[in-house]
Amino acid sequence: MVHSELYSTVTGVFDREGWAFTDVDDREVIICGFEAHHTRVGLHVQVFPDLGAVSVVSESALRTDDPVRRDRLAELVCRVNHTLTVGAFELEW
Repeated sequence: MVHSELYSTVTGVFDREGWAFTDVDDREVIICGFEAHHTRVGLHVQVFPDLGAVSVVSESALRTDDPVRRDRLAELVCRVNHTLTVGAFELEW
């Protein structure tokens, strides 16, 4: 597969910073993970060259079955989303 200039730029940044990543076959997508304060965060980066856009999605491995904690987390997500200019947090119920 011939990759776009935008994809090459993204992978170049990861290479330059020494961040390990894996290419997804036949797509302009990379996946990787980072250690983030007591947890590991998965990251999915997809390039859309026709739009000149890059989508970055991360997912926390933290889970809870406690309804009180889940409700508080949902409120936090809602409040944080109101302050963001671009992007949003989601909660998978």
